[in-house]
Amino acid sequence: MDATTQSWNKHYTRDISVLLYPDEQLVRMLAKYAGNKKRALDVGCGTGRHVKLLHEFGCDFVVGIDISFNALTHCNKILQGSFVQANTLKLPFSERTFDIVVAWGSLHYTTKDNLPVMLQEIKRILCPGGVFFGTLRSINDTFIAKGRHLGNNTWETALPDINGAVVSLFSLDEVKTYLHVFNEYHIGLMERTVLDDLTKTLSHWYFYATI
Repeated sequence: MDATTQSWNKHYTRDISVLLYPDEQLVRMLAKYAGNKKRALDVGCGTGRHVKLLHEFGCDFVVGIDISFNALTHCNKILQGSFVQANTLKLPFSERTFDIVVAWGSLHYTTKDNLPVMLQEIKRILCPGGVFFGTLRSINDTFIAKGRHLGNNTWETALPDINGAVVSLFSLDEVKTYLHVFNEYHIGLMERTVLDDLTKTLSHWYFYATI
């Protein structure tokens, strides 16, 4: 087991890591675009909050993947759906399998040279007319950039709950460049301060893209 997988397995032994409610912005986006989309994949599903959401929006076949066995064990206990331990660099699915792919809060946990490979994999498994919903950490973020700087706004973070995990922060121009692999994309920015520490900002680009 590599160091990254160990970090996330440890992360999902903590009660605080069990997220029960979906992200509000993703709810809004899916409400507009889910429609007749029936087959969905959650990349980096964690404890399954968005797997549940995809079912609620009418998807009748939902798969969640994560590198953490502990996260998937939790999902299997409480949710319907299929759960697979896998890495986004090589998704274990055939071309044109899914109508929707969600990667919410997962793709930035790697070095930047891996992101184009991940996006090509997501594009490969999307059906024509499929929609990809995702986020990437913004360079405005002052919360997670803590630990050992690896260069190019990439960090081996020292945050206690994910100590040792690699995270990359992206500029708007970088996000646009990476998303050019898709036919069309739309980008927004979500930011908030940390409770009781207004000097720290959590900042994410959010987007959807189509093929």
